[in-house]
Amino acid sequence: MDADASMVFAGNLVGKVTSGFVYDTVNGHWFALLAIGLMAVGLLVLLHLAIAYTVCHTELALFAMVYGLGYGGTYSLVQSKAAVMFGSKPGFKPLQGMLYLFQMLGAMAGEVVVPQLRALTLSYAPSFLAMLAMASLCALHCYRADILHRMPMG
Repeated sequence: MDADASMVFAGNLVGKVTSGFVYDTVNGHWFALLAIGLMAVGLLVLLHLAIAYTVCHTELALFAMVYGLGYGGTYSLVQSKAAVMFGSKPGFKPLQGMLYLFQMLGAMAGEVVVPQLRALTLSYAPSFLAMLAMASLCALHCYRADILHRMPMG
């Protein structure tokens, strides 16, 4: 299990570095959706593992790498998207600080909520479904925000 956790962190690091480079050099719109999609695919694999009778190490490794890459990409996406959309406006620095704060609070809340849901339902499936729903909402939000950002203001 430690090796799988290490693969999540390795994928996360590669995702952050890669996405940071892509967002800074080209229009990262499609890459952002790809990162969210990778995260969603990883969550689907994890959901399958949660309802399966046996755990396959290959599927666990697949989850670790795909989810890690996607998570790293989406982590950078939040910071990058805000900078692109609001970087030149007054109040950007406090906005960026709040975004980072809520990213950290969300990660910490997951550490508390997931075990409680597991204890109540005797399954990790509800937590993984909730994460999948949030990843899907994030994809829709980013896609819509990108469209609105490209619209001419006049």
